[in-house]
Formats: sequence, structure tokens, C-alpha cells
Amino acid sequence: MFRYLDEQAFRYNNRKKTDGDRFDIVVRQIVGERLTWDRLTGKDDELLQAHP
Repeated sequence: MFRYLDEQAFRYNNRKKTDGDRFDIVVRQIVGERLTWDRLTGKDDELLQAHP
């Protein structure tokens, strides 16, 4: 749910920008980040909660 709300807040806060501008903002924020399948599917959250 929080991811949905984050996305909607981002869209609202950047509503006057073009799609290209919003895309550019997102790409700049993810440079250097590593995305794993577990993180993409939310499984890493489950693992962290199961093994504190």
C-alpha cells in the first residue's frame, strides 16, 4: 500500500511536468542502485521480518 501511495504522491507533486521530465527524475534517483528479483517482488521484506 505504501508503494502505491508513494507513486501517487510523486505523480501529484510532479503533475505539471511532462512524462519525459518525470521519467528523467526517476532514472536519476535509481542510478547506482541494484535491483534484485526478491526486492522487486517484495520477498526481501518477508525475509527481513522472518529473520530479525
